[in-house]
Amino acid sequence: MGDENPTRCERCDMRAPAGKKHCAACAQALGVEADGGRSGPARQPLGCRQYLALALLGGLVAWTIAVLVIKNEQRPVARPSTVAAQPKPAHPADLEADDVVRVLRALYPIGQAVGGADWDWSTCHDKTVGFDALLSCAKEAHTKIRAQQAKMPTGTIASSACGKDIEQAHRAYIDGQERYHADVVAWLEQHRAALTPALRRRSLPDGACDAARKACDAMPIDVASKYGAEHGASYARVNTIECTKQLFVCGSTDNVCYIGKVADRLGLGSDGTPRDGLLVRSTGRRLR
Repeated sequence: MGDENPTRCERCDMRAPAGKKHCAACAQALGVEADGGRSGPARQPLGCRQYLALALLGGLVAWTIAVLVIKNEQRPVARPSTVAAQPKPAHPADLEADDVVRVLRALYPIGQAVGGADWDWSTCHDKTVGFDALLSCAKEAHTKIRAQQAKMPTGTIASSACGKDIEQAHRAYIDGQERYHADVVAWLEQHRAALTPALRRRSLPDGACDAARKACDAMPIDVASKYGAEHGASYARVNTIECTKQLFVCGSTDNVCYIGKVADRLGLGSDGTPRDGLLVRSTGRRLR
């Protein structure tokens, strides 16, 4: 008991102050008051088993969190539908109007060009003096018409009743014009001998036909049924189509919307300028 420097706790009481059982340091380690009364349990350092238990508990918590995360990722996520919303079905009149517009855009300019070549020939027929000049004019008109005929779509493009009427009328007109002008060229060449002297000073309607009556009696006529069942090679077959009047409104509701007015408002007229005031009659849908 005579150790001058005790280090063990059970001997620290050798340093206890007078009237105290333990020194302050030993009392703190033992969890008692310096005079021997207990102040509560001492804080013992964690042992190996306690550390192992905490490690296992931490691992269990981490594993549980990982499982929850994986399950959450596997849960199906609501995604926006990739199926496009079905548009409201179009009105039959709108569908027919669109079809007619498509047909007119494809065929009307060709028909107008053919009509222009036919007009040039009519002017030559009425005013040209001299057989060679007249024959040249006839050949030029026929060549232009054949070039336009070659631009015709090879397959049917119309699907509606009105569109089919317009397409059939244009095809019949253009084909009839080509046959008619081929016959005009053939007629001139066939009657060259009779027409050459008759045309030296006068055009056909100004007296040449009076001098070559037999030849002129054989002249092809564009409205003959061989060039078209109803109107021959005349553009009347196109102009008399009625369905556009019931299908469209051109400006005011009482305006008769024949095919030329529809084409004009679509910009297919002679000046190529679209004009306002083209609507589908039964739906009010504005096309121009």
